[in-house]
Amino acid sequence: MRNSGFTLIEVLVVASITIVITGFLMVNFSETKLNLDHTMNLVVADIRDTQTKAITSATYNSTLRCGYGVSYVNATTFKIYTSPTASNACSTYNRNYEVTDTIARTVTIRDQGVEFRSSFSDIFFEPPDPATFINNIAGLSTPPVQIVIRRTGADCATSPGSCRIICVYPSSRIDTATGATCP
Repeated sequence: MRNSGFTLIEVLVVASITIVITGFLMVNFSETKLNLDHTMNLVVADIRDTQTKAITSATYNSTLRCGYGVSYVNATTFKIYTSPTASNACSTYNRNYEVTDTIARTVTIRDQGVEFRSSFSDIFFEPPDPATFINNIAGLSTPPVQIVIRRTGADCATSPGSCRIICVYPSSRIDTATGATCP
């Protein structure tokens, strides 16, 4: 008489194959996409926090400032800076980062598989209007700053799903997009 059913070896082989395939799928699908979106959301949050500090005229080290800005450092780092002490000179202040400005915080992308595709123009938020200066120019005709975040080494033209864009408009609007350009 023959027993019907599976042997222990057969069950273990099938279980092992299932575990390996599931592991590969989880790593390839969830981690890459989630890390890219997560990093983009963190950068947007930092830019919006900078904007909020400027609009609310938040002090830095108990001193009123002309505003707050964001400046590119390298492929994984940007800095949030603030102007020198607010005074009557705010109207003539160069809003691009200069060594005399105070670095409020340096932000580094933690995920080693994500980077900025290239440098981006300085963004400076100034109260009370509020005004957004892009590369030291405030004007609605100024094109938006495009901050492209990508998987390390990815080509956004051939693999748009590997890139996310943060668009900062001179109207103070901040949007996100997938692909190669701001809408």
